[in-house]
Amino acid sequence: MRRKLKPVLSFILVNYNTRHLLDRCLRSIRENCGLGEDHYEIVIVDNGSTDSSRDYLKTLSGVRIILNNQNLGFGTGNNIGFRESCGEYLGLMNIDAELHSPNFWGALRHAFDDPSVGIVGPRITYPDGFVQPSAVQGFPNPLTVLLQLFSIGKILRRLRWPLKLFANLGDWPGFRRTTIGGYLRNYARGTSDRRCDSVSGACMVVRRQCYRAVDGFDDNIFLYLDDVDFCLRAKRIGCRIIFCPHATVVHQCAGSQATNEMKGFVLKQRIRSRIYYFRKHGSLSDLLAVHWMHRTVYSIKILFARLMGNVSQSAIYREGLSGLRDSGMVCIKGMLQGSQSHQKK
Repeated sequence: MRRKLKPVLSFILVNYNTRHLLDRCLRSIRENCGLGEDHYEIVIVDNGSTDSSRDYLKTLSGVRIILNNQNLGFGTGNNIGFRESCGEYLGLMNIDAELHSPNFWGALRHAFDDPSVGIVGPRITYPDGFVQPSAVQGFPNPLTVLLQLFSIGKILRRLRWPLKLFANLGDWPGFRRTTIGGYLRNYARGTSDRRCDSVSGACMVVRRQCYRAVDGFDDNIFLYLDDVDFCLRAKRIGCRIIFCPHATVVHQCAGSQATNEMKGFVLKQRIRSRIYYFRKHGSLSDLLAVHWMHRTVYSIKILFARLMGNVSQSAIYREGLSGLRDSGMVCIKGMLQGSQSHQKK
């Protein structure tokens, strides 16, 4: 009997009601990961799915399945998968992502020849081939939050020509360190590896030692910014993060079936994650600014939705805004703590 080898790469997938996407994701791994079946493994963590996912998972062979009784979030799901995995490297993927490069591992493994590299991210595109901002220069600040609140990324993607015209400006010295420069640089179709501050959680490959050193994802973040928080903590302990454009992934951006109830829940988690991130990593002034931005922008959006008679959209915004309910107290506590520490000095 042949002895099974320890896998080089462990793919960890967190599933929640995405049965309609599982087939394509798994097929892309098996066909394009670039490793023999003895050299990689697939670990699927199901977060209490209520669709037909669990019936489908029972039919799979050669896949390690972990069943949670409830939806614990993306980051916690990955932490559970990490503890059950064996690979020297971890391929963290969204279920709605597919490996597109015919030799995914071969396209990025050279980046890990440098022992200081802890995380490598591939180029991620939409199904139509348009580039997603998957390698980020700089970390969130109130200006980037404001751009996101007004959906500037979606607007530019629809127009396209401004991004194509100005994408290479992101490589200009000095300008690339700015918020706008870092944003534009995501859309430049470079052909060489480069260092960056964070890569997208839709697909990243992490050295096992790095994952263990930062103690995995923050369990307090249910959804969104968990990848940015993870990369920031990795950089702080000296791990380098590399963007490798030769390895490509297609991100469907489909996810769980989007009912109005789910949209409201997702928006609330997005807002909670932003507030938590700035409470954890930002200054008090940044936290207050971000809190005020969300309160103001979504109040305006609720008003316009009501004026347009769009009751369902108004309800989604109201549910999202409820994510700020506890953050007001967080801001007050932060002000009091800041005042006390100032007095001690």
